[in-house]
Amino acid sequence: MSLLLLGGATIVLVDVDVGLRQQELDDVAVAMHLQMQDHYGPIWGPRISVRAAITGEPLKPTDWKHSLVSKPTLDGALAYHDRNKFGVPTLFTFVKLAEQLGQSWTAAASHENLEAGTDPGLHATVELPDGRIASVEICDQVEQDTYKVGAIELSNFNTPENFTPPADLTAVTFDYLGLSKTAFETRPGGYCQIYDPAKGWTQEGQMSRYRAALRHEGISRGARRVRLSL
Repeated sequence: MSLLLLGGATIVLVDVDVGLRQQELDDVAVAMHLQMQDHYGPIWGPRISVRAAITGEPLKPTDWKHSLVSKPTLDGALAYHDRNKFGVPTLFTFVKLAEQLGQSWTAAASHENLEAGTDPGLHATVELPDGRIASVEICDQVEQDTYKVGAIELSNFNTPENFTPPADLTAVTFDYLGLSKTAFETRPGGYCQIYDPAKGWTQEGQMSRYRAALRHEGISRGARRVRLSL
């Protein structure tokens, strides 16, 4: 998928069964739009828009639907998909599950926006200096670091230099908040996916209870990556 297409993408927040007030949904969308346009875009390239769905308004075929759902269904009827049958990214955030497990659902949702924007097909990897292969998941390593736009809590994210550090590290930052001291550092509460030729995809670090719950259900991005590699 080209950056030109990504640059014109719009993520649409759709309240499936959570029961948010339209104003609350609008406020979240505004904060996420600012993050994608002013924080993420200048660093990673794509200028992705975010807006809230309006009741009864049909989405465009090219819109990236971000469904806000209370919880994953136990029978697998609702699962996380990276792209729909037309190749368009589609996202899910399980709002009540996140809240029950002590995770800000808006931070979790922005996490999905950021990672889908960078790697919509879930294929991006990088070779680390020690020869290992790592997934380019730009929020996982800084999973528990968040910041606010207004009253809305959003996820921190890594910069490209985290994955491909330049020779001159003067004034280089490895994440948006500038908390990581070295390239490919896993911050407290963060994790990363590493490919081991003998074992397949493995995890380093400790993901949040919310991410662990999604992985247990087989609907996390990490679980999806494992299935794609089989």
